[in-house]
Amino acid sequence: MMPDDGRIDDLVLQVRDLSAKVDKIITDHERRISSLETIAKQSESNKTLSLRKMAVMATLTSAVIATILSAVLFHFLG
Repeated sequence: MMPDDGRIDDLVLQVRDLSAKVDKIITDHERRISSLETIAKQSESNKTLSLRKMAVMATLTSAVIATILSAVLFHFLG
């Protein structure tokens, strides 16, 4: 008992349709993954930049405090 050609053609069309849908889903997921990777890289870059800013501010604050303490010491000892 052989299936008729019309039924086989319908099945082939359904498989092609499902294959196209799967390809679209995979493409969408790859795009989302790429987007998330980009966001992660930007976030990492922002963290690094933020840490650098904090380090510079800490250094400047230390320098200002040291200068003030030196001035106070020279005033009282000088």
